[in-house]
Amino acid sequence: MSAVEAVLGVDVGGTTVKAALVRRDDLTIIDRSSAPTDPRAISAGILALARPLLHRAAERGLTVSHAGIGVPEFVRDGRVTSAEVIEWTGTEPGELGALLRTSTHAEVSVRVDSDVRCGARAEAHLLPDPAQSALYVSWGTGISSTFVLPGGVYWEGATGRAITLGAWPSAASAFTVEEFSSGLGIARRFRALHGGDTHPARAGEELTTLAVSRRADSGDVEAEVFLAEAGRVLATAVLQAVDLLDPHVVILGGGLGVSGSTAPRAAFEALRARPGLTALRARLGADSGLIGAALGTTPFDGQLR
Repeated sequence: MSAVEAVLGVDVGGTTVKAALVRRDDLTIIDRSSAPTDPRAISAGILALARPLLHRAAERGLTVSHAGIGVPEFVRDGRVTSAEVIEWTGTEPGELGALLRTSTHAEVSVRVDSDVRCGARAEAHLLPDPAQSALYVSWGTGISSTFVLPGGVYWEGATGRAITLGAWPSAASAFTVEEFSSGLGIARRFRALHGGDTHPARAGEELTTLAVSRRADSGDVEAEVFLAEAGRVLATAVLQAVDLLDPHVVILGGGLGVSGSTAPRAAFEALRARPGLTALRARLGADSGLIGAALGTTPFDGQLR
């Protein structure tokens, strides 16, 4: 293992922060860790995951000189330019290199990007035809998207803001797509429907999106209809983007997008009804953003596993 180089990849999500040591030659995950997201202490949370990973890398004789961080924010030229999800009260991600060097005595350079672009980068490497374009949609706590041009080059936009699918008006009254169909939006709307955070008839069951999905899978018709509508509303927005961009492939990623629950099943059914459109589930699952963050730090000509 002494000759192996590794990259530290970090994926900051609305619910969970994930970090991993990734082999530089084939981008397989060597070691990993995760923790719940604390929007008010992201830098501290990243360091708490990174330090033990870098320590274990040193024990294994691994060389780690690069780190990639994906954040659920607007990023331009490696600089975070928004605070939509994270309250940046401390060190910006772009300054984490100095913190990592101080706390681990490792020379680590850091690249920061929007998490959805990280996911798109990784999934584009897995397209069977490099001449294909793709619209990658990250569907989890929030919703965002990235258009990937043939050759794997994603479109960042003039100001780094070409990711805002979730902010589009939805096909459901006054809601945005994210307010209606994201993991956070589904949970909030279902709780509002039942007048609180728990179900009055289910012994205090917390009404999270995961709980709603489990109810649908167990035959609860109300939950199934609720989730299916969320999936169809998301698909309607994606098809509007398809009308504009005309990609070869649509890829659904993110925790909800790859979950196989009622909502993504309904979304895939609507997408695959469009003649000539190929709609795929992210092959790297919920790790697309994590591996894509690592991929963005290094030249790579091999095949992802």
